[in-house]
Amino acid sequence: MVQRDLNRHRLLKNHFHAAIEDPLLYDAVWNMERVSVDTVVAATLELIRARQQTHAYKS
Repeated sequence: MVQRDLNRHRLLKNHFHAAIEDPLLYDAVWNMERVSVDTVVAATLELIRARQQTHAYKS
């Protein structure tokens, strides 16, 4: 687990010049110990729909 996390950190840093711990990189973060998969899916779909509507209004 630690090695996998380190590999992800390096990948993001080397290829995208970004820090994995930067909260500005993420639109949402889910604690899967507290939220069901169904809830995450529903909330994520709602975020996508809201973003699509926002972009449609700006076009």
